[in-house]
Amino acid sequence: MKRKLAKKLATILSLEMAGAYDNINRTKLLDVLIEKNIPWWIVRFIHSFLSMGVQVTRSTD
Repeated sequence: MKRKLAKKLATILSLEMAGAYDNINRTKLLDVLIEKNIPWWIVRFIHSFLSMGVQVTRSTD
């Protein structure tokens, strides 16, 4: 018997935290991400990271 396997997508975003974003124009970065049609959840993730320096993720599984 063959099982139907659900297709799942995993995405990993790695950010260097050792001062790489201290001098960046955050508004411009987010604008460019939006202009490049980066998915909204990634833009929101980066915005949250840049604002607070802490990011919590959760799965909707």
